Amino acid sequence: MDTIAECVEVIAAPKPGDNSDTGVSTSEAVEVPAFGPHPAGIGVGTTVDSKRVAMVVQSALRLVPDERGTWLVDQAVRIVESGSADLKAVRAALERE
Repeated sequence: MDTIAECVEVIAAPKPGDNSDTGVSTSEAVEVPAFGPHPAGIGVGTTVDSKRVAMVVQSALRLVPDERGTWLVDQAVRIVESGSADLKAVRAALERE
C-alpha cells in the first residue's frame, strides 16, 4: 500500500461476504515511540462495527515504512478497556504489548 489510509483499509476491512451492515472507521494518526521489538512509527486506531453480529472490535495498529516507503503493519493490539480507539488509547495499547 502506498498510504497509511490504504494500509488500514486493507487490514481492517471485513472479509468477503455480506458485510453491508459493517462499518470501518479509523482515528487520526499519532506518532508512537519505539517499544520493545517494535520500531517508532505511526499509530492508528481502527473500529469495526458489525450490526449483524452486534459486535464492535477496536484495535491499535503500529505502521512503519519499509525501505521502499511502503507502509507495513508492525503491531496490532486489541483495545478493550478504554471503550474508544482514540489517540490516547492507541498510544497506550502500542506501548503496553
